[in-house]
Amino acid sequence: PLIGSLLEVGTGFHPELTGHENVYLYGTILGMDRWEVSRKFDEIVAFAGLEKFVDTPVKRYSSGMYMRLAFAVAAHLDPEILLVDEVLAVGDIQFQKKCLGKLQNVSKEGRTVLFVSHNMDMINRLCQRGILLKNGHVDFEGNASDAVQQYLRSGHQEAIEEVYYPEPKEKNIEAYIYKIRFENIDGTSTASFPVGRPWQIRVFFRVKNNFKSLFVTCGMHDKTGPVIRSTWGKPKSYAPGNYEVILREKNLMLTPGEYQIYLALDTGRNQ
Repeated sequence: PLIGSLLEVGTGFHPELTGHENVYLYGTILGMDRWEVSRKFDEIVAFAGLEKFVDTPVKRYSSGMYMRLAFAVAAHLDPEILLVDEVLAVGDIQFQKKCLGKLQNVSKEGRTVLFVSHNMDMINRLCQRGILLKNGHVDFEGNASDAVQQYLRSGHQEAIEEVYYPEPKEKNIEAYIYKIRFENIDGTSTASFPVGRPWQIRVFFRVKNNFKSLFVTCGMHDKTGPVIRSTWGKPKSYAPGNYEVILREKNLMLTPGEYQIYLALDTGRNQ
C-alpha cells in the first residue's frame, strides 16, 4: 500500500529551494510521480495558503508556513495509510481546523489515518479506534473515546501548576513558549481555580527574531471538544529575548470539572 507520513515539520525540504521546487521534491520523497504533483500543485499551494510565497526560498518561511506546505503535500498524496505524528501542534488554530477537516475527509474515503497525539480533543473528533501506549507496550486498545478516558484515568493529566516545554528542534522556529504557570490573581501558583473567582495564566516565551506584531492566544475546551472560551493578548513588537505575558480572567463562570487549555503565539497573519 502507498504510505504517506508527516512525522516532523519540513522533513525533506531543502532550505535553499523555493516552495514551488520543494513541493516537487517533497512529493517525490513521499512517493508521488512528477505528473501527479503537477496535477495537484495548484490545489496543494491553495490549501497551504502560500500562493504569494511559493517562489520564495523556504529558508525564509516561518515555522507555520513550513508546516502548512508540508501538510498540504502529504495530505494530497492520497495514500492508503497516512501517518501523522504531533505536527498539528504547530500553526494557528484556523489552519489546525483545516487540517483536521482534511484528515476527516481522508478517513471518510475509507483510507487509514494513524494519528499520534496528546491532544485529546483532536483524538475524540478524528479517531474511531485508539491505542494507549505505556513504556513501549500496548496498555489499551479499543474505542477512541474509551482510550481517551483510560489515558485521563491513568494520571497523565493530573492537575499541575507549571508546564515546561523543551526548545523546538526545528531551526526555523522564530518564537516559542517555553513555560506556562497557572496562578491566582495575586500571582501565587495554583493547580485549580474556584468557580467564579478571578485567575490568570502567566506565559513565558522566547523570541529569536524581530517581530512587528506578536501576541499570545488562548483557547479553552471542555471534555466534549467545543471551544468554550477564546482570548488573546495585545499585539506588540518584540526584539530577540525572553518575555512573559499574563492572560487574566476576572469572572469566567464554568461548571465544576476538568478543562483543556491551548496556548500559542500568533502574528495575526496565520503564521
